[in-house]
Amino acid sequence: MNQVRDFLAARLVRVIDLFKQFDDDNTGKIEKKEFARGMKELGLTVSAAQLNELFDSWDPDKSGGGGGKKQK
Repeated sequence: MNQVRDFLAARLVRVIDLFKQFDDDNTGKIEKKEFARGMKELGLTVSAAQLNELFDSWDPDKSGGGGGKKQK
């Protein structure tokens, strides 16, 4: 998770901007497959376990879509 946090901080990237970029189907939620693709697009190498841990930390209700309601 530190790798992602450091990446965002170094590039002054806001999480909401990544959310919009990752949300391919515009559902207002990030599915795990969208999240995994997004990590690859950012050039971040994470293991499946790390990906799951990070995604689950953003999906506290375990609904399968991190991010909750769509931000405007």
